[in-house]
Amino acid sequence: EINAKSISNEGYFIIFDSKHDMKVHPTLKDMNVSHLLNPVTNQSITKNLMGVADFEGQYLDYLWDKPNDKGNYIYEKTAYVTYFEPLDWYIASTFYKDETYGRIDQFIMTITTVAVILILTAAAISYWIGTGLTTPLMSLVEKLRVTNYDNMPFIEIKGTSEINSLSDSMNHMIESMKVYKKDILDAHSQTKVIMDSATHMAIIATDSKGEVTSFNIGAENLLGYKSEDVILNETAELFHLQSELDERAEDLSLIYKRKVSGFETFTLIPDEVGYEEREWTFVNQDGTHITVNLIVTKILDSDGVIIGYLGLANNISAKKEIEDKLKKRTEELKRAVTNLIAHEEHLEDMVRERTIKLEESLRTIQDTQNQLIESEKMALLGSLVAGVAHEINTPVGIGVTLSSSLEGRTKHIAMLLKDNKLTKRNLEEYVDVVSDIAKMLSHTMNQAGELIQSFKLVAVDQSIENKREFNLCEYTTEIINSLGSKFSRSNVTIDVDCDDVIKIFSYPGTFYQIFTNLMMNSLNHGFDNREEGHIKLSLREVEEHIEIIYKDDGIGISEEEVKKIFEPFYTTKRNKGGTGLGLNIVNNLIYQKLLGSFTCESKLGVGTKFKIIIPKEKA
Repeated sequence: EINAKSISNEGYFIIFDSKHDMKVHPTLKDMNVSHLLNPVTNQSITKNLMGVADFEGQYLDYLWDKPNDKGNYIYEKTAYVTYFEPLDWYIASTFYKDETYGRIDQFIMTITTVAVILILTAAAISYWIGTGLTTPLMSLVEKLRVTNYDNMPFIEIKGTSEINSLSDSMNHMIESMKVYKKDILDAHSQTKVIMDSATHMAIIATDSKGEVTSFNIGAENLLGYKSEDVILNETAELFHLQSELDERAEDLSLIYKRKVSGFETFTLIPDEVGYEEREWTFVNQDGTHITVNLIVTKILDSDGVIIGYLGLANNISAKKEIEDKLKKRTEELKRAVTNLIAHEEHLEDMVRERTIKLEESLRTIQDTQNQLIESEKMALLGSLVAGVAHEINTPVGIGVTLSSSLEGRTKHIAMLLKDNKLTKRNLEEYVDVVSDIAKMLSHTMNQAGELIQSFKLVAVDQSIENKREFNLCEYTTEIINSLGSKFSRSNVTIDVDCDDVIKIFSYPGTFYQIFTNLMMNSLNHGFDNREEGHIKLSLREVEEHIEIIYKDDGIGISEEEVKKIFEPFYTTKRNKGGTGLGLNIVNNLIYQKLLGSFTCESKLGVGTKFKIIIPKEKA
């Protein structure tokens, strides 16, 4: 089978597919080998071999172990790979360099030895045979003497059959040597092509002492030197910044506790661990500095002896410039964040200070508002007193007049009685008059009593703001009665539509302020320049709320003014003494004290409607 076919004693064919399944191998057939890693690249060895197959005539050099030295990946190996697409096969021929090149050298030595032996043998035979063989053999020796490794022409000697056979053997040996030499030169040429293809990466090889032995196009592009001026003429130190070399040498001297200098600065760590990767500063031929990422690895011969070093340098100047800019930008951002935090703390202090001032202003406003409400209460109370005084004045005046009339008639009867002139008719007339006066006095005094009772109830609620239980319907009627004098001089009627009993536990004085302000607002604004008007007040219990609808058929309010009527000090009657606080106070009392809602709907020429919703349990 093909598994047993070998290129040399240490070479063989392998076939695997794109899934890394081995089809042909002396020991790994039918196995998936994706886990086998290239010890140099630390990548899958089959993946590296696939990469080689993408380029015609390319090959892969790598390190591997030997059948008699398993696990020791130090042996240089070469593989030529081709891809057979119909079967998805990667076909590779592999051989160990030391075995193949060693055999070439061994073969040349063997041939040379054979030639010398043959010459000696020919000389001995010539002693017995004579000059018949001497001339051809001498010609053969002369041909061999002028033949060298670089120029090996075929040998053409005519003589006996033995001489001709020897000449053919020598020519066969020369042919084999040419084939091996061609393979070696092709491999060297391919290696150079690969190195020169890396135009953006500098590949520099040195011997064990640091003298440059290889310098690719990428190195020429990066450093500005020509390969012919550098190879075997300069050391790797030429390309480095001396101050950086001295600094690195000092660091290594401290680490290894001995003096480190010169080329050892590059090789000390690769000699110990196999390779070293770090940033260096290269110096171009024109003196410019270039930041590079340099990987230095040691090169070993077949016996594991270090014969040189390989350096792979990649220009990272642009990357470093970006990193430096990024670092600078990061520092700027850090400073900006620090400044922002400081500014934020300053803003927090300002906000805190401003908040304290606003709280103080709010307290002042609230105090002012409370004072305004109290002033409004006192104004309403004063208005109430004046109204009640006016209302009481009429029945009291009538009472005084009746009392005076009764007093006069009583004195007249007493005088008639004294003079014994009192007649039955006089007495009957007096009794009739007294009866009429008594009835009239009783009526007027009852009317005054009712007014005084309403005044006492409302006045106490205004002056002492305590919560108590009361019937809202009855209390609303008392409020309207107390305002009777305000509306008696105008042709305005007030209707109250209320459930029989709406008992609540709340602030009666607050309701007095609300209803009084609404009614006075209608009287002063809604019915201004009107001969008559009508107000309807509806009170209902709706589930857990009390709904109050206040409507008048006055002149109405414009849409723009409706948006402003709850604002403090907004009034259209400032020139007539309006303060603009009435509806603002009503709004605040409903929202803040009664925890309710207050809305207004109005249309010019039609009238105005106020809707109050108050939670019953919080009223």
